[in-house]
Amino acid sequence: MEAVDAKLAIPTPIYWGSNVLAVLLLVSSIVGLIFGADGFYAFDPNSLPQILGQDLITLIFGVPLLLACVKQSQQGSVKGMLLWAGLLLYFAYAYYFYVIGVRFNALFWVYIAIVAISLYSLLGLLVVLQSAGLDSRLSRRTPTRLIALFLLVMAGIFTTLWVGLTLSRLSAGNSLNLMEHHIIGLDGMVLLPLMFIGGWLLLRRDPWGYLLAGILLTKLAILGFTLLVNTGMMFIWQQPIDILQTVLFAIIMVGSLIGLVAYLDRMMTPASGQLHSGTQ
Repeated sequence: MEAVDAKLAIPTPIYWGSNVLAVLLLVSSIVGLIFGADGFYAFDPNSLPQILGQDLITLIFGVPLLLACVKQSQQGSVKGMLLWAGLLLYFAYAYYFYVIGVRFNALFWVYIAIVAISLYSLLGLLVVLQSAGLDSRLSRRTPTRLIALFLLVMAGIFTTLWVGLTLSRLSAGNSLNLMEHHIIGLDGMVLLPLMFIGGWLLLRRDPWGYLLAGILLTKLAILGFTLLVNTGMMFIWQQPIDILQTVLFAIIMVGSLIGLVAYLDRMMTPASGQLHSGTQ
């Protein structure tokens, strides 16, 4: 049974913002795919294949998913709102690298607008979703404890991986490449703390834990898929591939997708007799 609630009204500017966001994402991805390898992006063998991979994913998957989530949310779907929020977090995260890591070009302000619209729309959705009472919409069969442990374990693994990578480079007298520098910096400041906080709050059955879990699972599933595609692009460009990282990317994609399906599949309307205020 779909979790639909007409009372969860989303402000109109957020809808318009995501429509504008979809247009900006289309422009950015199409221009990048056509001109990126011809000098629009810097010819860095470590970053160019990954940026082109991001453009491809945005064009084929990202924009259609965004528009589908907006449409579902307009019909009062809480599932659509959660997926929408997760996508906004994903776009803000991904296009931060375009702002600081891509050669300065004519789309510089487009990249800034993508990040800004994604972040402020996400904040607006968080306000709406916080009042949805997600803990009361989940059945007793929802594996919240397993989802929480997955978030905590994956956050711990990637923290260990990134700390180990930086220490190994320092001990060898080398530096991180530009892409590694940006990824580790943003993960350390935003994504990893969110995963630790979301997992911990979900274990404690805190309402914010249920909200963060749905958003993070969406973001991580898409991120894992993106990282695998980018790894494939690196292979095509005959760049070295880290097997351990590739395996971890696959684990985080599959684990997040399984957790997200289980989370959304057991979400119902508050009126259902199968719901309760606390899950396992």
